[in-house]
Amino acid sequence: LSKGTNFTIVFLVKKMFWYPYLNQEHFRGFDKYKYNAKDTSPLSNYVMHPFWNAAVKIFPTWIAPNLLTFLGLVYLVINYALLAYYDPDFNTTCNDLDVTRAPIPPWVFLACALLHFLSHTFDGIDGKQARRTNSSSALGELFDHGLDSFAVWLITTEMYSLAGSCRQWSVHPFMMAFVLTGAMAGFYFSHWEKYVTGVLYLPWSYDAAQLLSLVMYIAAWLRGVEALQFYIPVLGVTFSECYAATLLITTLVFSPICSLMNVYLSYQAGTLKQTKLSEQLAPGILLGLTLLLPIVWAFLSRADIMNTETRWIYWLQGIIYSNATCRLIVSQMSSTRCNRWSWMIAPFCVILPAVYVGALEGPNEVLVLKAYTVGVSLLHIHYGMCVVRQLCDHLKICCFSITKK
Repeated sequence: LSKGTNFTIVFLVKKMFWYPYLNQEHFRGFDKYKYNAKDTSPLSNYVMHPFWNAAVKIFPTWIAPNLLTFLGLVYLVINYALLAYYDPDFNTTCNDLDVTRAPIPPWVFLACALLHFLSHTFDGIDGKQARRTNSSSALGELFDHGLDSFAVWLITTEMYSLAGSCRQWSVHPFMMAFVLTGAMAGFYFSHWEKYVTGVLYLPWSYDAAQLLSLVMYIAAWLRGVEALQFYIPVLGVTFSECYAATLLITTLVFSPICSLMNVYLSYQAGTLKQTKLSEQLAPGILLGLTLLLPIVWAFLSRADIMNTETRWIYWLQGIIYSNATCRLIVSQMSSTRCNRWSWMIAPFCVILPAVYVGALEGPNEVLVLKAYTVGVSLLHIHYGMCVVRQLCDHLKICCFSITKK
């Protein structure tokens, strides 16, 4: 290749990964931003924070907080990859289905337990490391919560491998899709609430759910998945059904009620950040579209993608949700208007009618599902990389280093 061609390729690559998702209005908002969060959970304040305060001292002060945040997500991705390899269809742990695949080895559950513990710990100490090294920034909060929006559905999906799609002991993949929807909605409500009030009220359920997941991994390692296949006395439901119901009630009932109460108290105190009702409700538009459209597709599907391509439809829903949540976090941190629409969901305008009339079915539908999922995953990675690069340049800092630019 000639020098001119090489220069053109380098120029195009740099333009590709420096796409300006943020504008000057965003930067002005980030410059004025001040972190404001409240954590009233007894478990967090009396158990987790004392542990994290001690744990953070293990790490040298030259380790960047964002590196801890990123490693925390990497551990969860490794967990997901391990479970997807040994249990691609969520049925390896089932005894009541005609499955000939070998069971998940016990060491996998042990590895998942250790990685889950490390992920939770790193997520808890990254902010403390930032304050310890005097490197707190708007980028750190955005990076932390942006990756959390990915982790919330990743962890929930991983838990499904412990129960699987068993007819006797677990829940149907469609029911699990609603459980996944509830988990994602609960996280989104917290940032929607901050968009309206300017205060992030950390949910009580977060650390409790993390510790329960750790206990489930350990139980599966010590006694096999059979340790989680039992009926709850008095209630007459399985552990998996109880887990699913509790998560749904917590995220879709208690979380909205708590958020509404906090919004009302902020209104009474005259401290609302968004005073117009239309702007207060606006984040719900994109949330509803991103969470429900993939489920509608699965419901209409003639290829039965919810049962045959379960992981793909969960991933599609999760990655679109993560992008929508990241955009909301950017809006509430920069005091700009939130997005009502995302081009990531535009293909549904063609896919859903095609599936409904039967123009898209069978292998072609599966191919479209996988291509769409890969495409939006790459777009979300691109969005994250570009936003981080823009903020690093604006704040004159490095993402994975404490050294100033």
